Amino acid sequence: MKRVLSLVFIVCLLTSVLSVIPVSASITGVLDFIIINDKITIKGCLNKNITELVIPEDFYGDTFVAIDAQAFSDCKNLTSVTIPESVTQIGFSAFSGCENLVNINIPSGVTEIKSSMFRGCKKLADITLPENLTKIAENAFKDCTSLTSIDIPASVTQIGDDVFYGCESLENINVAPDNNVFSGVDGVLVNEKESTLLHYPAANKRTSYTVADGIVAIERAAFMSCENLTEVTISDSVTSIGVSAFYGCNNLQNITMSKNLTELGPSAFYCCKALKDITIPDGVTSIKFNTFYLCSGLESITLSKNLTAIGQHAFKGCSSLKSIDIPNGVTVIEPVSFSDCKSLESVTLPSNLTSIGDNAFSLCESLTEVIIPDGVTFIDSSAFYYCRKLMTVVIPESVTEIVRSAFSQDDNLTIYGFEGSVAEVYARENRIPFVAIVDYETGDADMDGEITIKDATAIQKHLALIEVLEGEALSLADYDEDGVVTIKDATEIQKFIAGII
Repeated sequence: MKRVLSLVFIVCLLTSVLSVIPVSASITGVLDFIIINDKITIKGCLNKNITELVIPEDFYGDTFVAIDAQAFSDCKNLTSVTIPESVTQIGFSAFSGCENLVNINIPSGVTEIKSSMFRGCKKLADITLPENLTKIAENAFKDCTSLTSIDIPASVTQIGDDVFYGCESLENINVAPDNNVFSGVDGVLVNEKESTLLHYPAANKRTSYTVADGIVAIERAAFMSCENLTEVTISDSVTSIGVSAFYGCNNLQNITMSKNLTELGPSAFYCCKALKDITIPDGVTSIKFNTFYLCSGLESITLSKNLTAIGQHAFKGCSSLKSIDIPNGVTVIEPVSFSDCKSLESVTLPSNLTSIGDNAFSLCESLTEVIIPDGVTFIDSSAFYYCRKLMTVVIPESVTEIVRSAFSQDDNLTIYGFEGSVAEVYARENRIPFVAIVDYETGDADMDGEITIKDATAIQKHLALIEVLEGEALSLADYDEDGVVTIKDATEIQKFIAGII
């Protein structure tokens, strides 16, 4: 037999009625439930103004056994719920968004806390998990901002992603000693083998923490929003740091990385505003998107010499970063990767670079000079837009396309390039001053565009300290390219002019 009812039963305390409603009362439009074979499943709450709810074990002989998914979702006035032991199933998001829920019990027969079950229950400070629980699904307690501590029973074998995401008051995660899958070490959740750090409570009072030797992986969001932490040392056993691992650690100033690190996840240090400097170990080959996004206090960074990729937004908003030396293995500067680095004064681009993405260095207001290496073929829109102090940009002949707004039309900017090149066309079309680069031959020490006896004389004067050559002229004077300028270079030039060599 199947019956669908919509009524209030036993104790339903409404915001407008502060008295207990008797079991015999029938008020349409408050609770919706279905009865199948004498078993009741609560489908939903039709009156979002309920403040307290006591569910009996039975209703006229029919037993309450389940609460359906989203049954009490967004009942924002609900403060207390009592669930009978007869209930063994509670669906996903059953109490999500119950912002004022303070008290609730979970019956001993419930074996799974399903996804987002208590998500956004902002006033839930304490909850007891049943001894037979086997699984806590993803986002189960996400954004429970008042939750201070939780005890995980021995029976739990699965804990999903982001279970404690946004639990900003959580100080300790305790695990039963006889749990065979998980452990709690000083309030920190790790796997039983203590090789994976799963979650560090956001409100733990420690200011410094050392990731224990033996830990191999730091999981996603493991240290998210741990605002008490100012210093973290990662042991050399760690090889991977997951997505958003240190996201929002606003007071983290110092971090010592594992020498054996190979994997650094996206958004790993997103918005670590107090972080001042960091060295990326040479085992890391990729800085993924958002990795250091909005690290506004970051002044210097040493990148892995084996780096091959820097993702979008990787350093966006690092407003204190003053210089960056990008390793030669990097071939593409992705869009927005260094945008809004307001203090960036110098950047060394890699010799193997082929393209610069849109907004890659936009809003880098302190940048004064950019030398684009030979081999770059494409400069995308707004790549250097609103770099107000940019005075010099050197563009090689290899560049075949520059999108119209790649550079701002600032009064101070001059583009240096080769005659007839894309760089010259771009400069003329955008009314930016252009200076042609002369491709000097080795030996042209006086840089007049040809090798003559005057170049040999210039070298002799240099060696006699009469007129010292510097910079490019000194480099060009090294005719035999042995790394030093000697009288031999002047002699070789004379032989060249005479046609002897």
